[in-house]
Amino acid sequence: FKILKHIQESGLQPDTMTYNCLIQMSFNLEQNDIAKKLFEELSFNNIKQDIVTFNIFIKNYVEEVKKLKETTEINGVISSIMNKEVIDEKLQEVSNLVKEISLKELQFDDFTYNTLIDFYVECGDLKSALDMFAKMKSNIQETEAKPDIYTYSTLIKGLKSDINSEENFRKVSEIYNKAKNGELDVKLDDYLLNSILDAYVKFNKNEEAIKIFKESELTSLKISVVTYSIILKALSNLGRLEESIELFNKMKLSGIEPNEVSYDCLLNCAIKVDRLDIMKDIYQNMKNDKISPNGVIFS
Repeated sequence: FKILKHIQESGLQPDTMTYNCLIQMSFNLEQNDIAKKLFEELSFNNIKQDIVTFNIFIKNYVEEVKKLKETTEINGVISSIMNKEVIDEKLQEVSNLVKEISLKELQFDDFTYNTLIDFYVECGDLKSALDMFAKMKSNIQETEAKPDIYTYSTLIKGLKSDINSEENFRKVSEIYNKAKNGELDVKLDDYLLNSILDAYVKFNKNEEAIKIFKESELTSLKISVVTYSIILKALSNLGRLEESIELFNKMKLSGIEPNEVSYDCLLNCAIKVDRLDIMKDIYQNMKNDKISPNGVIFS
């Protein structure tokens, strides 16, 4: 507000972008009440909100829900009920924002669609996320907002939240096959590949994940430590220790440094097949690589 006062005293008129920057800054500093007051003042001064104004608010709701989910639960049952009530409240508030966007005849852009999809996924409302994705695809000609890597990766994150749903797995598999065959609006890259592989492993489709990984090795796709760790997890689930060690060594020989996740998968595989001798060797190698064990590894 000091900034606004200074602008006005200088004989200048703040515009929509000025307010958007101040609202974003307020949210960054966790001054949500100030952000809402700025939003009200923007309307009061007859300065039109644009789609960016609403995008900033929707993005803040995403961050609020993420923080809510990360909160340590003291009493599991009570906290879960309270969280559901708060999330339902957030869903209603975002629904009101979407209605207001429509009333002001503003067009959604890529960021609006992606952020709304992300918001619904974080809230556990997969149906609304898929509905928003369908709306995005049906309005491509009108808005020029196209699904991108972030769109599909976020959808996959939502789909793998229910690992017992064959329908959800079918949708993930469909995204992969279309991306591989060049039928999507985006090209399959390492980020999307890792999202797909992780989903396959979550759905316990370990053999299929390994097959996709081997196919990817023959392409120009970047294979990172994240990719290797996901496949090490798949091999661990299957109890295939020799293949896990072979893949681990291949990763190191290719110049990719292992991390605590890749070591955790390798250790877990050794434990599953009762090879404590190899587990000790793996643990020693981890220390030689100067990787500090995390809580999962100590467990």
